[in-house]
Amino acid sequence: MSLYPIFPSTSLIPVYMKPRKRGLLVGVSMKQALIEQGFQPDGKRHNQLVAWEDSERKVMEEILHRHGYEREEKHAHHPHMNVETFKAVQDRKAAEQRRASVPEHLTPEEVQQLYEELRTLRNENRTLKSEKQSMYKPFYYLDAEKQAFVQQKMAGAGIPFRETENGFEAQDCYVERI
Repeated sequence: MSLYPIFPSTSLIPVYMKPRKRGLLVGVSMKQALIEQGFQPDGKRHNQLVAWEDSERKVMEEILHRHGYEREEKHAHHPHMNVETFKAVQDRKAAEQRRASVPEHLTPEEVQQLYEELRTLRNENRTLKSEKQSMYKPFYYLDAEKQAFVQQKMAGAGIPFRETENGFEAQDCYVERI
């Protein structure tokens, strides 16, 4: 098969040569060009083009293996799964990836403890982000002693506030605690 590119990276013309009694010796047909190269059809679904693609894929995989890479199956035909089965398979894959990323010198108890710490830190981070983004609500007390008492209790409880001309402001997320 001779492949003559029209434009270097965009197209090709599949050419085959077949002796005939009349007409041209050269023809243009992908099917005949692949048959000429030895890619024979093997049933209705496994035609010349599929055989050629398989051979190209094998060559590509050999090149990847030589360089230390693995080819990932992208458009593989997997059987249909219901939602629960699919989620279970995805969870299993995620667990395997997590196990693969854990250093070998840690015991399962240490790993569990690290996951718990990570979960706690993520929850604290989420809380801090929501606190940071919440709006401030003003508090006014006519009695200065009562305001000083409330501010003292807030400082003791770790509730951030800021003083204003008429009283103080605290973030919306602390209103219930105040």
